[in-house]
Amino acid sequence: MKKLEAYGFTQDFKTEATYYSEFISGRIISQYRDLYKVVTDQGEFFATLAGKFRHKAKHLLEFPAVGDFVMVDRSNDENGNGIIYSCTETKKFI
Repeated sequence: MKKLEAYGFTQDFKTEATYYSEFISGRIISQYRDLYKVVTDQGEFFATLAGKFRHKAKHLLEFPAVGDFVMVDRSNDENGNGIIYSCTETKKFI
């Protein structure tokens, strides 16, 4: 997790990420409407919110924002955009 450590990925976030072993940790570095640019240890790629995540959010504050740590389903966008399943920075989970 060397690359993410440069983005502030602390031991607390590493510990929390272990609860989501099927996903990959990342940090949102920019946002373009419904598309987020995420950095992981493997690189940068675009991701969107999982449908369940999007439908549970009742206010804009419940959506991920730039700087939030997220759990995504892949480490690159070779097969299309990644999917964001949880947001650890602000305790937004599905």
